[in-house]
Amino acid sequence: MTRRERKEARLERRLDGAACTMTECSTVTGKDLRKLREQAGLSQAELAELAGIHRVTVVRWETDKVDIRKLEEAGLRALLAKYKLKK
Repeated sequence: MTRRERKEARLERRLDGAACTMTECSTVTGKDLRKLREQAGLSQAELAELAGIHRVTVVRWETDKVDIRKLEEAGLRALLAKYKLKK
């Protein structure tokens, strides 16, 4: 699926009000993710490195340019909670 097709599919889901599946959109907003990341005392680059993703992905999630999938959300929450406990 091309980037354009993914973007159109996301827009279509929003317009249709379709329910999300586990691999689709999450209920976490970019604001929520930023708050969780800051509470853990991590920069965007640090979170990206720990999660094994590119920093730009974190930026796009936090600015709501790209939806966070439910599976990604679960992994991020677990990672942030674990990191927060270590501090």
